[in-house]
Amino acid sequence: MCFKELGIMHSFTQETTYYGREKEEGDPPNIDYHMNVQDFKVLGVDLAKVIAYYLNSEFTDNLEAEAIRHK
Repeated sequence: MCFKELGIMHSFTQETTYYGREKEEGDPPNIDYHMNVQDFKVLGVDLAKVIAYYLNSEFTDNLEAEAIRHK
């Protein structure tokens, strides 16, 4: 839909929570489900790796060829 209406060939959605879930009965006492700075750093590094892979792979070429065919 974005490609046909706006000409956007590729788009990504990143969703995350600032907090995580609350502890529940039966959870181990030493586990914290709330996000911290380190969690967001890891998320950023992983996102950068995915984008680098995406930009440097044949995957991108195949998607562009497919999009042009359906234009």
